[in-house]
Amino acid sequence: MKDFAEEFKKITGKPLSKNIADYASVQEVDESIFEAVSRLFYEEREGFYYLKRKIEETIKKNKHYLLLSIAGYFSYVDCDFGKAIKCFKRSIQLNPEDLESWFCLAFCYRQIGRERKFNSIILDYDRIIRKFIEGEKDIEKLLR
Repeated sequence: MKDFAEEFKKITGKPLSKNIADYASVQEVDESIFEAVSRLFYEEREGFYYLKRKIEETIKKNKHYLLLSIAGYFSYVDCDFGKAIKCFKRSIQLNPEDLESWFCLAFCYRQIGRERKFNSIILDYDRIIRKFIEGEKDIEKLLR
């Protein structure tokens, strides 16, 4: 993780950290990593794809929820929504209270035309996350 964090900061100028906003908090979600990934896509495509390859290599060795979430950002920005969904789901399994990953998952569903799943997360996130934390680990079942 440290190697990727150093590469990320070197290329984007942003630290690889985010403020955690759990589903029960009133903190604002920190979008600086997503913003850095998006900006990189439009301003320095080569750096974007370099970091995308690096994060994919890194998550093969280290399944940390933050790394999985970042891999989801790269896939989302690159319009690979299926891969982004997988990354955000795996991130959520490791840290179910990370509200940002839940919302990113919702927007992935919206991008592929799954409005019902999008609405389930956005409009009923408290119940869905609570049920997930209580033991219902099948996200797809929760979103039906």
